[in-house]
Formats: sequence, structure tokens, C-alpha cells
Amino acid sequence: MKKQRHIKYFSMIALCTCALSLPAKADENRLTQERIRTFYQQSKDVQLKEKEDVLSFIRTHTHEDATFEINMIIHTKGMQTQKQHEILDKKKLLDDTEKSLEIGRVKKIEENVISIDIEKDGRKAKVKDSIYTLSKLRIPSPGGSITTVHVEQTALCDDEVVLTDDNIIQISKSVCNVETTAKPPAE
Repeated sequence: MKKQRHIKYFSMIALCTCALSLPAKADENRLTQERIRTFYQQSKDVQLKEKEDVLSFIRTHTHEDATFEINMIIHTKGMQTQKQHEILDKKKLLDDTEKSLEIGRVKKIEENVISIDIEKDGRKAKVKDSIYTLSKLRIPSPGGSITTVHVEQTALCDDEVVLTDDNIIQISKSVCNVETTAKPPAE
């Protein structure tokens, strides 16, 4: 059960940080298709950086009132498939991310923006995207040894992004359906 909790935490950060990116250019005060696609493209890079970089991005690019709803199916060899539903706020996301980064790293990530619907005022948009990640976790066992687990994850997310008064793109809401498979690296 502890192994699946670690996998769940790591899976959540892989999803949630996908919506984080670099600040918007100061002279642009509207969301555009190109700007949003660039935002998502750049956001992939954050997961491959150091712990403090990831946490800093979350602090900056997550709206204070953001919610992340995650419907997850977790397959772990030798264990019963688990279904979980979790709703995170910004504080819980930061806490879970910090815990997850202590045990693992994303090794590969692919992101595909499927659709973008920008509101007329150019300050909000709905984005549908798919995400694939491959991660490596080092999970401590009760006996003191470390178990290495590879986690493969696919997700389909419906996100809402906003452009702040400071022209920073932030995630305000994300609903993701996720399937996660964890297995030893030899498989």
C-alpha cells in the first residue's frame, strides 16, 4: 500500500506540473493559441529540472484558488488494481510534489495539446491535453532496503488557464483521468 501511495504522489506531480511554464512576455496581455501551445511545450521541461525549480514553478504558475482533480487507476505488479479519486489545492499540490521529488524523477515526458478554446476577453482558456510520462522511483521498504520502480503513466486532462494581471499564465483548474502502471525495471 505504501508503494502505491508513493506512486500516486509522483503521478500527481507529473500531471500537475505539466500545466506550469515560464512567465508570459510583459507586452502580451492576451492568451493566444500560439502562446498557450508554447506554455505547454515549455512546461514539459520543468519536470526534468531540480526539486527547487519545480516547486518554484508551482508556486508561480498555480493560481491561489486552483484545484486539481485526479481520477487515477494504478496497476502494480503483484497487487490489486487500485482506483483513486483525489482533489488537490495549491498547498496540497506543493506538499505532495515535495514528497514525490524526494523519491523519484521523471525520465521522459510527452505532451500533446489536443484543443484550445480561448474566451473572448483573452484572459481565460480551456485546454484539453494528453500526457505520457516515464518515471523512476526509489521507494524505501520497511526493512531498510530500496526498491526501484518504473512508472509509466498516460493521462487525458481538461485544464483551465488564466492570464494574471501581471501577464503570467497560471493553471486555475485541471481534471485528469490517469492510468498508471508500476513495475520493476527489469520488465
